[in-house]
Amino acid sequence: MSITLIYHLFGIRAKYKYIRHEYKKGAIYFTIERPLDACRCVHCGSKRIRSRGKKERILKNVPIGKKLTYIKVRLKRLECLECGKILQEEIP
Repeated sequence: MSITLIYHLFGIRAKYKYIRHEYKKGAIYFTIERPLDACRCVHCGSKRIRSRGKKERILKNVPIGKKLTYIKVRLKRLECLECGKILQEEIP
């Protein structure tokens, strides 16, 4: 499985890295994460950021056939070294 397949199935366009997929209770969970170098400050747009931790969010997605699908996104808490703000990374 690759991010290319997830792009074609679900239209996820940003620079995400495919981590894994798993089957639970008849549903498919795809785990993806955006690398830190692809993230920007959502306040000022700077690329000078550092990670301050992660939180996993589960987003319900369109089914594949009769299988429910979910996207697990590992969202980073970012500290901007330019403006000093601490914000969650943006979900495109």
